[in-house]
Amino acid sequence: MLEAFPCVPIMSNAPLGVAVLSYNGQLDFGLTGDWDILPDLDVFAAGLEESRRELWDAAGPTEVPARAGADAGMNGGGPG
Repeated sequence: MLEAFPCVPIMSNAPLGVAVLSYNGQLDFGLTGDWDILPDLDVFAAGLEESRRELWDAAGPTEVPARAGADAGMNGGGPG
């Protein structure tokens, strides 16, 4: 297995699912939301990305191994 994508189901009493998975040297987030209840889920996702960048910057320079097909951002191996 080269990659895994975190996903959790949503239910009527839990309209937001947040999954975090560390695998193969990367940390991935999966957001599942009910757009009727959480129309601004993209704002939450942007906040996660901003926090990830802050943590990355605070950690200082590091070497991140390149992975075939890795994209920058929430699923990437470095600041996007």
